Amino acid sequence: MIGETQGCKKEGYVMTEKKVQPVFQKIDLLDPEAFAPELRSQIERINLHLKEVEDSNRKYKEQMEQAVAEAEEANKAKSTFLFNMSHDIRTPLNSIIGFTELEMQHPDDRVKVTEYRKKVMLASHQLLDILNNILEMSRIENNRVVIEEELTYTKDFFNTWTSVFDGAITKKNLHVTTDCGIIHPYLYVDKTHLSEVYMNVLSNAIKYTPEGGSISLTAREFPGDEPGTCIVEAKVRDTGIGMSEEFLDEIYDRFSRARTSSQCGIQGTGLGMSIAKELITMMHGTIDVKSKLGEGTEVTFRLPHRYGEDPHPDHQEFTPNKLDFKGKRILLAEDIDVNALLAIEILSLHGFEVDRARDGVECVDMLVHSPADYYDLILMDIQMPNLDGYDATTKIRKLNDPGRSGIPIIAMTANAFKEDQQRALAVGMDAHIAKPIQINRMLATIGRFLRP
Repeated sequence: MIGETQGCKKEGYVMTEKKVQPVFQKIDLLDPEAFAPELRSQIERINLHLKEVEDSNRKYKEQMEQAVAEAEEANKAKSTFLFNMSHDIRTPLNSIIGFTELEMQHPDDRVKVTEYRKKVMLASHQLLDILNNILEMSRIENNRVVIEEELTYTKDFFNTWTSVFDGAITKKNLHVTTDCGIIHPYLYVDKTHLSEVYMNVLSNAIKYTPEGGSISLTAREFPGDEPGTCIVEAKVRDTGIGMSEEFLDEIYDRFSRARTSSQCGIQGTGLGMSIAKELITMMHGTIDVKSKLGEGTEVTFRLPHRYGEDPHPDHQEFTPNKLDFKGKRILLAEDIDVNALLAIEILSLHGFEVDRARDGVECVDMLVHSPADYYDLILMDIQMPNLDGYDATTKIRKLNDPGRSGIPIIAMTANAFKEDQQRALAVGMDAHIAKPIQINRMLATIGRFLRP
């Protein structure tokens, strides 16, 4: 087929074996001397116009060649990305499937079963990280990212940055130091997206620092450009494998990685730094990366924040372990059997009595026909047949009985983005829990509405 199309022209393009190229034909100018004297001035004007057309065509050709080259480069990057993803997604899936089968073959060996489950959990989080990065980049490309600041206790927020990776840090015997020099305890922060930036940067530091290496995390506060604001500068330094100068020039390119996972044995999408750069720019900040091959990397980002004040000076923290859920009854609206089974098992272990509705219609019906104050709370999935969670919540909030219409409703759904949270609150839900379920977070959220 390629041989048949080579040299064929169509609408200003020519097909070659390698790519589509715009056709550019040189325009032959007229010789004024070949015409009568009274026509020569007109011929010169025609030649001038032809020259302008020729210049315009040349510029058009150059622009088209550049566009074709950029398209080919983008396609090449995406092809490389898909090739890497096929490997990187299959790697944790292989662990999940393989170790699950091994567990089934050794059900009575508690030591082996425990080790298999740890590996399945680790592989599950690797797979989730890959999917989250792909979805986040898609949202950025489609301008669906919503930047929303909320009042945040900075010291707790800072401390959570490393606690998420405690297991990986311990496993690799990494020496991690932290130093929080943020002066104002409360700042307005987009916790969701700033956490995502920190997680991507710290994840890279941990992944690419060899066993026994060091990572330092510091945060400093500087005066802001406007009254009532400050600049928080965070640095993440590691003694990892580092990057070459050539790769530093393309570190923010999408789908780029200095090595594939098959070369270095580390999973990743090549999207982490691109996502970090995009989000920091959206939050009006800057990011800078310094690295030397074989010595390590330093990532610095600076972000503006508004000052805040403690809204509850006498506020006392509580944890799920302090809550008594015995005798509390939850109405669970969930259409997927395996999701319902998992949620019921978790809730039952913590003292809840759980009734399940398979869609929004059944959820509303069970609430309406139950005795007054029978249910203490509803966990509502969003995407369900017949009636989704949004419409079911709207119907419940319109009920005439205040005891039923005012019941706490928490979205528990795979619709996990910020706009999903906003929509859940807008239709009358009280909180939002994202799947996959994090047990302590789920119990803490429920505990806000069912305190003893």
